[in-house]
Amino acid sequence: MADDDLRALERAAAGGDPRAREALRRARGRVEASALPPVESVAWRELAEVVREPERIPECLRALLDDTAEAPAALGWLGHSLDDQGLRGPANAAAIPYLLEVVRQRTQLAPEVLRLVVRLSVVDLDPRRSLPLRAPNQLLHGEAVDRAACQRRWEASVEDWEALDELRRVWQDDAYRAAARGAEEFVDLLDAPEPALVAAGAYAAPWYWDAAQAGVLRFPRALRAELDEASRATVSLAAGFLPADPELDLALQACFDASEAYPIRLTAGLALALRQHEPADEVLGFLLEVSPSDPRLLAANAQVAWDLPLAGLVHRVLSG
Repeated sequence: MADDDLRALERAAAGGDPRAREALRRARGRVEASALPPVESVAWRELAEVVREPERIPECLRALLDDTAEAPAALGWLGHSLDDQGLRGPANAAAIPYLLEVVRQRTQLAPEVLRLVVRLSVVDLDPRRSLPLRAPNQLLHGEAVDRAACQRRWEASVEDWEALDELRRVWQDDAYRAAARGAEEFVDLLDAPEPALVAAGAYAAPWYWDAAQAGVLRFPRALRAELDEASRATVSLAAGFLPADPELDLALQACFDASEAYPIRLTAGLALALRQHEPADEVLGFLLEVSPSDPRLLAANAQVAWDLPLAGLVHRVLSG
């Protein structure tokens, strides 16, 4: 696409034209895809020394990119092999651009692929300790680590665990930055016609600063869209971790007031309590009545696509 055509699309998309936004997304996706080297050309064996059968990494990524019948099994293998908190290595940062390309293609597995991207890129993603926008800058370890020096120390002595820990922090930062480059795609998913894609984009956006900032403008529209109960609840909870915005607060309050569905009232109430210094009395009253043994709470946990026990989050909100 010529530069003039791309700029025209950008102007139309900025003006709110949904067809222009979709055309712009596809055009940018083609540019991103063309910049990626063939997945088979990456030195996976060197990058994935801690992964059994590293030669399977390009095979599995190719199955996802081509959306073959083997794609579900390939996603499961990648998740098991790369998402190991104790053995994360440089292969994560190398794999994430290809996983983001699967998300851009919006295949059937795109929502699950995006959740894997978050798990591979966020430091110690433990819902009992970590919350999105804690702030995103805290998810990076900074540039203080001397990569080359740590690599030499580790290669010289495989028992230099301090050097290995520093290298792991470098690799984790690389993975986070690789995922953050997909921020625009995460936000674009909020306008997708498929509820599962909307929920996946909502889940991913709060973990990355650019996506969170842009998502503030899109979330109110997503909350008003025609979504199933589980997707709307997921979007509502994710909104609680975004930067301050009056319109988003109003959209969440409308969800809380208008819905009789317990998962939506619960997640919208939690989001309001997370966002507001002094939530409305009816919101606090609702949260105070939440019981960990309530079957509705257990059902909501199963519905909401979030790695966070809702009862624990209610406790954290009420305890300040």
